[in-house]
Amino acid sequence: MTALLAEFDVYLDREGSDPVADQVGHRQHTLWLSPAEMTDLIGELRAAIAPRPANHPAPGRAQYLLGPIHFPVEAAVADTRSPASGGEQPSH
Repeated sequence: MTALLAEFDVYLDREGSDPVADQVGHRQHTLWLSPAEMTDLIGELRAAIAPRPANHPAPGRAQYLLGPIHFPVEAAVADTRSPASGGEQPSH
């Protein structure tokens, strides 16, 4: 986080920095995912990002810092449903 803040400060201190024109952004989403779904999502993000580091400097291209961060914000929810409580018992 310290490195991210430092890089952002360098950007803001640069003459002519324009967060709107430069499409500076931060997106935060809360998702409920199983471990397998999280693995799939990480793979999908890697597939989308992986080809781009091969890009070279060229007119009209700016260098962007992209740093996806993911971590669980709460523990997995236990399935406590039982036939006695009116819930369905998970099938195995």
